[in-house]
Amino acid sequence: MSFLTMLQEIRTPFWNQFFLFCTNFGQELFCLAVLCGLFWCVDKKLAYKLGFAFFVSGLFVQLLKISFRTPRPWVRDESIVPVNGAKQHATGYSFPSGHTQISTALFSTLLFHTKRKALVVLCSVMIFLVGFSRLYLGVHTPLDVIVSFLLTITISAGIAFFFERLYAEKHIFVVSFGMCLLSVILAGYSVFLLKQGLIKENYVTDCFKAAGAGIGFGIGYYLERTHIHFNEKCKNRFLQVVKFVVGLVGVFGIKTLLTLTLGRSLPADLFRYCLMSLWAIALYPALIKKISKQT
Repeated sequence: MSFLTMLQEIRTPFWNQFFLFCTNFGQELFCLAVLCGLFWCVDKKLAYKLGFAFFVSGLFVQLLKISFRTPRPWVRDESIVPVNGAKQHATGYSFPSGHTQISTALFSTLLFHTKRKALVVLCSVMIFLVGFSRLYLGVHTPLDVIVSFLLTITISAGIAFFFERLYAEKHIFVVSFGMCLLSVILAGYSVFLLKQGLIKENYVTDCFKAAGAGIGFGIGYYLERTHIHFNEKCKNRFLQVVKFVVGLVGVFGIKTLLTLTLGRSLPADLFRYCLMSLWAIALYPALIKKISKQT
């Protein structure tokens, strides 16, 4: 806490706004937009690397959050006052940092993929800035950030190193099943803790959203690899932009429509996020493939 206190004492309006901006690169929506853009328009294999790094590390982070149930810094120490606006996205338990996990999964995947030194430096800087922003803003402790970084970078590196083996056709079902199984374990474990009175339902909700997204990604991976065989390449850049925008509208349309029709409950959250992932990885690519054949 002493490190957070030190940062709190040297805050300025400029750096407050700067790190509030930097922390947005660790937002779930930003990473998902990059993932969708890569998958639909740029490089499907790279998108799969990012998807597995993002979803697998996210499931483990949620697992650790509900296991350790560490309160936020300002709850543990009343002298810690977060920067105005930082609390908005600082929900759930503190340990480990979700924003650090997301930014590390995204930028480390790009870092391991590229051979350009400039991009390697940029990705490294972005990982540092997002992690440090969580400390500067007063919403995480150094332990939260460091553990999240180490966990995610290990998963991301492992996926990058073994990806070609995992991507082999003979392993499609095993990889898909493993993704779904890990998601189900997280959902089941969170319900167990809820029934034991150890966590509240809002924390279970985060786990069900992560589990639903993981299940949708696992099923979508199997369907796309075995039946759809989507080709993301297109020479017409305008059509690529249209494809990206329409796809994102579909993702958020599903989220909004299902929220209005099903409401908010654990099963509804799981189904909604599952369908959003399934749309991105399988349903929308299948639709694009069908339309492109007809035109």
